[in-house]
Amino acid sequence: MAGFSARKGDLFTRSDIQDRLGVPIDGRGGDWATGYTHYDNEFFVFANVDTAGRTGHDYQNRWENDGLIWFAKNRTNLRQQQVKDLISGTYPVHVFYRSGDRRPFAYAGRGTPVDVQDLTPVRLTWTFHHGSTVADHKGEITSALVDRGFHVEQATKQTQRASKGSLVVYVKQLSGSYPLVLSPEWKERLSDLMKAGAERPASRLFYHNATMRSFPVRSHGGEQPIQYGIDFGFSGRKALDDFLDVVTGAPPVPATKGPLGPTVDPETETEATRAIRLGQQKFRNDLIEEFERCPISGIDMPELLRASHIKPWSHSSNPERIDSNNGILLAVHIDILFDKGLMTFQSDGKAAISSKLSAITLETLGVNSFKPLCNLTPERLSYLKYHRSNIFKA
Repeated sequence: MAGFSARKGDLFTRSDIQDRLGVPIDGRGGDWATGYTHYDNEFFVFANVDTAGRTGHDYQNRWENDGLIWFAKNRTNLRQQQVKDLISGTYPVHVFYRSGDRRPFAYAGRGTPVDVQDLTPVRLTWTFHHGSTVADHKGEITSALVDRGFHVEQATKQTQRASKGSLVVYVKQLSGSYPLVLSPEWKERLSDLMKAGAERPASRLFYHNATMRSFPVRSHGGEQPIQYGIDFGFSGRKALDDFLDVVTGAPPVPATKGPLGPTVDPETETEATRAIRLGQQKFRNDLIEEFERCPISGIDMPELLRASHIKPWSHSSNPERIDSNNGILLAVHIDILFDKGLMTFQSDGKAAISSKLSAITLETLGVNSFKPLCNLTPERLSYLKYHRSNIFKA
């Protein structure tokens, strides 16, 4: 057997993987239905992230920057042979993750265990190789920054700050994965940056590190808000140079589009319209931070995502217009369906599609592949009930 292979981000059910490996029907139970299994000299790890599994256990698996903090099965310890084999490095370990029970798993890649802790259950962090990157990234990236007129400051243990006028970037010092970090406002230009040859992690949008003090902060699971940005990797020096050409040659990142349009003259803008514009910018940013991608299609490019109101703007009170529970981050083609009442969501998150859509439209839009809506807070469910009753055209 050549071994399992897949691209990072590819989606699989357990049955998909078993079919690919040729696992006999009578051998698909047991460990396959739990958190990990050893098959044909390879391990397969299935992690529910930020959600409980089918057994009801919630070990608080979570992404933390470039690593997946993960807990082994209940009652495990480092003296057990299967755990020893799992972390030994002798066998390839393929890690899959998902954020909702009964959804397909995304392939994270071949994992390397670090920070192994002898707890019950065992806790460790999986890190992943992300392909070829710029060799000696600290030296080569800082050299490229200096060549473009950046002032590079003395490195801290974790990051190194570089600035050119108002443009600030950080270079990671401890991790070789996606080493260059830009301010989160660059999410509105992500497609331009990716065209320049940059690489991004499939599992998240933002990177968090408290030493990036020039960047804004957000709440991210800890007691205190933490600085965050968008991190990038590069396949080689040319990709890095092309990327920096875009960054240093770009005009200021524009304000987020809202009901008033992309730009407003500050000299003629009234206090009322300014409050609306800033409120809508915050509404969109809140949804990007909550969802990070369209939960229905999986599209994660911010330029293709809309902060969609569930209860329409024209129907909402001023507090409802900026309430993030009254919003969903949707890809543009799904947003237009939802906005026009041609689709809605049931109380379990599953999409309901209007009978007004033709078969060719359904097929072209890929409606059959739509995933259920997640993050169903009580408040969001209330707004969805309004949408089903008053907006949806069955």
